[in-house]
This record gives sequence, C-alpha cells and structure tokens, in this order.
Amino acid sequence: AATEPDDSYRPERALQPTAFIFVLSVACVALLPTQHLIARMGATEATRLLSLISSASALAEILLAPIVGALSDSVGRKPVLLLTLASVLCFNAVAAVFPSVALIAASRFVCNLVVGLFFLSSGAALGDAYRKSPGKLAAASGTLYALVNGGFAVGIALSRWLPTIRWGYAASSAAAALAATVAALAVRETMPPAERVPFKLRAFNPISCVRLLRHGREMQLLAILLAVTLQPIFMGDVLQVFAIGEWRLNPGQVATLFTLIPVLGALGNVVGGRCVKAIGVQAFTALATLSNMLF
Repeated sequence: AATEPDDSYRPERALQPTAFIFVLSVACVALLPTQHLIARMGATEATRLLSLISSASALAEILLAPIVGALSDSVGRKPVLLLTLASVLCFNAVAAVFPSVALIAASRFVCNLVVGLFFLSSGAALGDAYRKSPGKLAAASGTLYALVNGGFAVGIALSRWLPTIRWGYAASSAAAALAATVAALAVRETMPPAERVPFKLRAFNPISCVRLLRHGREMQLLAILLAVTLQPIFMGDVLQVFAIGEWRLNPGQVATLFTLIPVLGALGNVVGGRCVKAIGVQAFTALATLSNMLF
C-alpha cells in the first residue's frame, strides 16, 4: 500500500530518467515504420495509413485522457505510469517478432496514444509534490521536458544504426523494459490514499476538453490558438513521407533531419523563455504563431 509522501521526496529525480528512456524507446521506431510502409505499400497508401493512425490515436487520447486521469486519482499515479510503459513494451516486442503491416500500425497507434497519457500521469505526480510551490513545479517540468527532447534526439540518432525494422522494434522494446524497471524501482507513489477518489466511469464526459471553451472569450481564443499552433507538430509522419518521396533523402539524411528537430526545440525553449521576459507573453505568442506559419 502507498504511504503518505514526505515533503523531502522529489519525484522528478526518478521521473527524469524514466521519461528519457521511455521517449528514447519510442524514438527508436519513429522513422523506421514510415520507411518500411513506403517500401511495402507505396508513398500514397503509406501516407493514408499513417494519417489514419495519427488521427485515430489523437481521438483515442482525447476520449481516454479524462478516464485515465480519473483512474490515477483512484488507484494512484504509479500504476497508470507503469501501464503506459508496459503497453509500449508489449506491442513493440510483438512487432519485433512479427513485423507485419497490421502489427506495425497497431504499435504506431499505441506509441502515439500512450506518450500523452504517460506525461499526463507524470505531470500529475509532479503536481502532487509541488502543488503549493508553482516555481518548483515549473522548474521540475522544464527539466523533465528538456530531457524528453534529449531522449528523442538520442533515439532518432540510434535508429540510423539499426539495420532492419526487427532490430528497431527489438531495441525499442528493450528500452521500454528498462524504463519500466526504473519506474518500478525508483518512482514512488505521490497520491496519498486519503485523497483518492472512487472511480466512477459514468461520471465522466469523454469530451471534457470542451469545457475550456466555456470560460470566456479569452480562454476560447487561447484554446483555439493552441490547437492551431500545435497542429504542424503532429505532422511528423507526413513530413517523413515528403522528405523521402519529394526530397529523395536516404534513411541517414532523414534521421539527421529529425535529430535536429528536438535539439532545435530545446534551444527554442531556452530562447523562448528569455523572449517572453523581454517582449511579453502576447508579443511572443504572435512571434511563435508567425514562426509556425512560416514553417
């Protein structure tokens, strides 16, 4: 049974290596499936399948996020965290043994889905520890996401040295197993038993995110702006197909391109923080939106 967390416990110390290894495991197979599917199905059909997987996983995450959040309020953060890691481990291990189109698509769907759920539970764990210290929460979250960028860059760079898709999924499942081991041994439960809420599925709205649109015009505009701004980020598979089909990049060049993305993302976070202080939130938001439009 989970015990009452003490004030000296810092969950980010265990969550940081867990997140780094977990994202590395997902990044190992971020590029290989696209190349494999193009070779098997052609660029047009591969693009359709990858787009369908991305859309379906995004919809599933929207529907499951409130349920997973409620589940973590009921059973604790750690079990949900371990469940996400175990899902990637199981599906990628099966894909390593049987790399069929159907199993690769299923693995891609699960990886896309559980990454967001992983950070939902890890963010809740940080919130439990630092709910009264927003400064510490921001610092811990910033470091965590910097390591996430690093894990993604290392995983993408590693994928170029994996000779076949079987090796890619084998490496991914091994890294997911290591992440699950680190989480099982090092991550402690942060949700005190006295604060847990009984799980009631019927009480939850599967599209509860629309509540953001009910809190005034400013919140409506911010929510819509955030959705539009983030939209290009989730076009990674289409960008891969474009790079391979139109730019004629070889696998090594594609890996180099996608290794640069998280590195530049980490640099952008550092520069962006200073820009916000210098020019303000509104001007920086306009600058970030213009940047996305140019991209």
